[in-house]
Amino acid sequence: MIELNLATDYTIRILIHLAQTNKAITATEVASAMKIPERQSAALLKNLCKRGVVEGHRGRNGGYMLKTDPQSISLLDIIQWTSSSVVINRCVQNKEECNRKMAEKCKVHKVFCELQLKWEKELKAVTLINLI
Repeated sequence: MIELNLATDYTIRILIHLAQTNKAITATEVASAMKIPERQSAALLKNLCKRGVVEGHRGRNGGYMLKTDPQSISLLDIIQWTSSSVVINRCVQNKEECNRKMAEKCKVHKVFCELQLKWEKELKAVTLINLI
């Protein structure tokens, strides 16, 4: 079973909340609203700032705001930002990873490649705007 990691789950929730809020909010407010541990909320928000998706402001009226148009952030983007890999099987990414060294002839490899393309297409089609 392919399972998204917690960082991906939390990042999706953080971005949804930021997209729904039209003002700067703190990592604590995001954590509370989305039921995410505060420490992880702060770390993920910093990561999103480094990627240029979110902007952070310090000071009394500081906080985080979505910097990128929600229509341009796909689920595939978020998964790629927060996961080491988004492939169904390692042979899909690199044929040399096939234990049998038969990726060219393997029917399972062909099916995995087709599934990978469909999966990525579906994830790319769902943007943050669809989730708010």
